[in-house]
Amino acid sequence: MYGCNVEGFHIGEVIKEKFIKPFRINEKQIATHIGIPEEEFDKLLSGEIDLDIPTAKKLAKAFKTSLFFWLGLKMHYEQYR
Repeated sequence: MYGCNVEGFHIGEVIKEKFIKPFRINEKQIATHIGIPEEEFDKLLSGEIDLDIPTAKKLAKAFKTSLFFWLGLKMHYEQYR
């Protein structure tokens, strides 16, 4: 793309850097708020499992973003994996 070399960021990195740190919340609080088991959320953050549509919807609602924001991040990351 126009000679740019832009790598994708993993969903876990984005959540940590753009939501956990600035809002001073922890992973357990997010998992509880979006209604998924903490273990599953930890696996998502570490890259052990991929983001699925139901979880992307929950993240979008919780952080007032769009479903397409999360799916776009996922697709961009997978493109450069």
